[in-house]
Amino acid sequence: MDPSNNSNNGGNDQSHIRELANQRLRQTPIKAKQQKERIAKLLRTPSLGLKHNVNNQPLLGKLNKRLYLQRTPNRGQFRTDQQINNHKTTDSDDKPSHVDASFIRIGTWKRVAQNSKDLVAKIYFGKRRLVWEILERGLKSKIEIQWESIVGMRLFLEESGSIIFEVELSRPPLFCKEIYPLPMRHTLWDLAPDFTDGQAKTCK
Repeated sequence: MDPSNNSNNGGNDQSHIRELANQRLRQTPIKAKQQKERIAKLLRTPSLGLKHNVNNQPLLGKLNKRLYLQRTPNRGQFRTDQQINNHKTTDSDDKPSHVDASFIRIGTWKRVAQNSKDLVAKIYFGKRRLVWEILERGLKSKIEIQWESIVGMRLFLEESGSIIFEVELSRPPLFCKEIYPLPMRHTLWDLAPDFTDGQAKTCK
C-alpha cells in the first residue's frame, strides 16, 4: 500500500468535511446583517488541521448527519457563545488567534464575561492547543485542551446571531493559574486543580 496515496486521500477527506460544514453555513437562512457578517467570518476561518481518517462516503454521510443533530440537554459539553469580533489570525506559530467569548459552560459550571477581556478563547495552530483564559479579580485562569483530546466539535448559529461552539473531549483538559502577575510582562502559569467543581471530570 502506497503511503502517499493514503496521505492524499486523507487530505481529500478533510477538504470534503470542511466543504460540508461550509455548505451548511451557506444554507443558513439569513435574518439579519450581523448574522450574514458572522457567517462570512466563519467561512474565512482557517482549518484547525485536525486529522481525520475517513475513506468512504457512507461514513462521511453519518458524520454530517451527527454533526447537525439537536443537542441533548445532559450531554455536558463545553458551550461558548463566541463573539467573532476582533478575530485575529497570524502566521506565527507562537501567537494564537483570539476570539472574545461571552460565556463558557462545562456541565453545571459556568462563567459569564462582564467585560470583553474577561473570557477569551485562543487557538494555537502551531502548538495544536485550544485555550480558554478567564480573568477574575485581576488574576487569570486557563483551561487548556490538546487537539488530540478533541473528538467532536459543533457550531450552532442562533436566531439572535450568537454562535454556540461545543467541544467534546476524550479526556479532561489541563487547568492553570496565573502566578507573579506583572504589568507588560508575559503571563506565567502554574498547574492548578480542577476549578470547575469537578464538572470537567464527569462531563465531556
